[in-house]
Amino acid sequence: MKTARTICVILISISAITVVLSALLLRQIWRDERLIRSLGDSDEGLRHLAVSRLAKRANNSSHLILRALSDDDVQIRAGAVRVIGEIDHPSDLLITELLTVFRNDQIEGVRLEAYGSLLKIGLPVGEGFMESLSSDNPIVRRLAAIGIGRIGFQAARPCLVKLLNDDDDGVRSRVVTALGLLGCRESVKTIEIALADDSPTVRADAAYSLAQLGSNAEEAVPALIQCLEHCDSRELQTAVAFALKEIGSASRPAIPELMKLAFNNGNDTAGEALRDIVEDRDTVRAIAEKLRDEDESVRRRAAWTLVMGLRAEPVIPELIAALDDRSNSVRWGAAVALGEVGSPSVVAEDHLRRLAKSDVDMNVRAAALTALNKIQGK
Repeated sequence: MKTARTICVILISISAITVVLSALLLRQIWRDERLIRSLGDSDEGLRHLAVSRLAKRANNSSHLILRALSDDDVQIRAGAVRVIGEIDHPSDLLITELLTVFRNDQIEGVRLEAYGSLLKIGLPVGEGFMESLSSDNPIVRRLAAIGIGRIGFQAARPCLVKLLNDDDDGVRSRVVTALGLLGCRESVKTIEIALADDSPTVRADAAYSLAQLGSNAEEAVPALIQCLEHCDSRELQTAVAFALKEIGSASRPAIPELMKLAFNNGNDTAGEALRDIVEDRDTVRAIAEKLRDEDESVRRRAAWTLVMGLRAEPVIPELIAALDDRSNSVRWGAAVALGEVGSPSVVAEDHLRRLAKSDVDMNVRAAALTALNKIQGK
């Protein structure tokens, strides 16, 4: 009889424990479900809170995140990919599923959210981006290409080079940009070939990629000069001029083309390139001659180009004469240029004092005062 009672008590206890555990489990399931639903809540603060909580407990909530990634609710799927982006070291499984969403989700906004999270994860997604280069979707190929460049996944460079023959202009454009971001000197010849692409956008992006490489792209200078000689697209001209500027002193053979682009075509970027790379006095004087041009925009560009420090010392008289120009911009540029020359511009002090005291334009007055301080070593 006593044994029977003991067994009965044990069974009742087990039943009670089972009921309590079931209640706790149901409560946890309810909480988890509410947390997932919060990812798609209309309240932005609640969405952020749900993302943060799931990211912090990633080790114990992977199953919830994976479930949310396949939810019918677009906002919940988008919230789930944001969660993965907030996890410090997401598991390989989460990364794989995130890549699947990036490649295959039917909603562009969700794919872009997934892409943003992949970029946050960085190098561990490099292989996934590289595999995505073979996607049938050109948008996925574009994003994968630029993603490789942004995370610096060098191993994908040969795959990127192959994509320069892609049928989609946007893909080729992102490929040359990615090659520039990777910063490999070995990519210069490849990017140089893209300067002859059928698409003007690809050609411009190739030039900007060479600019990204800076002095490492010096071997591309002849191709850039040839591009300037034969292109009439202002966007491409600006991109090429910027590349020559960033390459630096090795771009000096391009000075004649840059002079035409700056002063005949009115391209400010070409003027900036000249300001950075011109060294010889003959070219400095040729620029200074433009200070007497009838066209105000040419005079303005010449004054700004001559803001090149001591290299403008040979044309101090021309700069002083430009302080009387009727254009505020020309007077401002001339004052700044004289200040950058420094102490050799001491002969301009009286002219600069006059401007600092009584010029009608406040910017010119400020530039003249700054120039005086620089000349006096203050």
